[in-house]
Amino acid sequence: MKRKKILVFDSGAGGVNVFVRLVEKFDGAEFFYLSDAKNAPYGEKTAEELLLLSGDAIGKYDGKFDAAVLACNTLSTNVKDKLEEKFGVPFFGIYPEPREKEPTLILCTRATARACEEKFGQNPFCETFVPDGWVEETERTLPKLREEFFLSSLRRFRGEKYAFVLLGCTHFIYLADIVKSVFPSACIIDGTEKLFDKIEQFLGKSVGRRATCEHFAKITAKNFFGDDFRRNFELFRYLSNSKSY
Repeated sequence: MKRKKILVFDSGAGGVNVFVRLVEKFDGAEFFYLSDAKNAPYGEKTAEELLLLSGDAIGKYDGKFDAAVLACNTLSTNVKDKLEEKFGVPFFGIYPEPREKEPTLILCTRATARACEEKFGQNPFCETFVPDGWVEETERTLPKLREEFFLSSLRRFRGEKYAFVLLGCTHFIYLADIVKSVFPSACIIDGTEKLFDKIEQFLGKSVGRRATCEHFAKITAKNFFGDDFRRNFELFRYLSNSKSY
């Protein structure tokens, strides 16, 4: 059976950790990674700008893939359905979905916060926090991160009790351990579990086997597109070798 080709897209390096997990989990598909570094970050842009920029970037590969993964909460919450309609193939997104009647904190970009409020309305159990500079700092310093920079943003929450903390940006998945140190009793959720369930349904359970080292080795720089393809490929190699994703 012909392996399906799936394009994974994010504005920068945030989605590389999602890409690594997809490669590991689904060895029956062929994954490619595209970024849009010259227009990153996406988190402060309007829905109209997001559709235009992502449509232009993905449009260069129109017809070459069987499906696409938006490894970006901002795109998923704002323009996923419109991109799916535009390109005529399945698009899969990643979302920070609030828990009902459980104290929840969502860490996300401003565009994601706006879209979540429009979709879910005001939730008395849910608080949204847009940390300044997190995406830019993560992009600048990956794979090494300055913990103190991120911890300083979270000091205001010391002593707060949340049942769930949602990492509503794929860049923030790299910060899961830092976030957990501030909220030790909270369940940290990054949204990938539901994404993988949908990918598994699309591909069929028979291909949902963990990849071997040999399969990881088949991923080369040719699997990466965009102006910063080499940087993202090197990050992929670092993450897959160190198992730090």
